[in-house]
Amino acid sequence: MDRISFNIFIPDGKKFHWTPNWIMFGLWASAIFLSWLLDYPHSPYNDLKGWVLICVGGLSLYFLIASFFTYKPLNGTLSGEIIFGDAAIIVNDETFELKDINDLDFYFFDYYGKTTGSGRDFDPKMYQGVNNYVTFTDKLNQTHTIYFKMETEHSYLSLDTFINAAIKAKKMQFQRGIDLLGIENISDR
Repeated sequence: MDRISFNIFIPDGKKFHWTPNWIMFGLWASAIFLSWLLDYPHSPYNDLKGWVLICVGGLSLYFLIASFFTYKPLNGTLSGEIIFGDAAIIVNDETFELKDINDLDFYFFDYYGKTTGSGRDFDPKMYQGVNNYVTFTDKLNQTHTIYFKMETEHSYLSLDTFINAAIKAKKMQFQRGIDLLGIENISDR
């Protein structure tokens, strides 16, 4: 088997990130409040209110259109490499032998360029491909969760030899292998 490698993604751990949705919510709330605050007969600020609302509306239109052509923020860093070999996972030069691994599982949620179908908000619609991870327990009973970036829609299929070896070694359930790869990619070799 060829060694299959992916870039490791390390989330920044922040709970809150400024997004176009939050920015536009703040701008619209400020514009409406300003409009309400300056709303009195013969106000010298009527032109200002109109321009503020036009600018916020223009920004809304920009963010709405741009959301279809921009990527979601990374919210972390790409650092290191995870390699899936014949019978081991190598994480930044640290080797975890398949025979010493327990509770092995994969999660494949997105790939670089995957788009969301919804156009109901201002946030970017294209994924960075970093919401995929492998989790396992090593021989010291420490659980590891390693996020990695997948470049294409079917990148996960390149792991079929490793996942089949894990099933054969009883490190992953047969049914979970079918869920991940499909029955046509599971072998009994």
